[in-house]
Amino acid sequence: MEPASVEEQRVVIKFLSKLGKNGREIFADLRTVYGDDAVKEPTVHKWLKRFREGRESVQDDPRSGRPSTSHSDENVERIRTCVNGDRRLTVRQSCGTSSSRIGARGALDSSPRQCPCPHLSCCP
Repeated sequence: MEPASVEEQRVVIKFLSKLGKNGREIFADLRTVYGDDAVKEPTVHKWLKRFREGRESVQDDPRSGRPSTSHSDENVERIRTCVNGDRRLTVRQSCGTSSSRIGARGALDSSPRQCPCPHLSCCP
């Protein structure tokens, strides 16, 4: 059985809350069905409160801050084009080619800077 998504479990919390179950009972039911993949009990109580206050959506609220741009289709295609054009490129060269850099945990982070390898045809 593959792990259940958090949103799927929120739907279950919402459903069971409408049946009148309390947070502890809902958490026990989630543990029975999802095992170690179940959300934590404080999370159950947090979402139970939200649903009882009238919330209908099971999705996260939008967050402020800088949106991720490294996983856009455009960036993926740029990297693919560069790697297919010259398979000897290093990770750092390909990241520089896409005007990106490697951040924490290896994530790509776009930044406006000059391409370090203007001799490559895949540079912007």
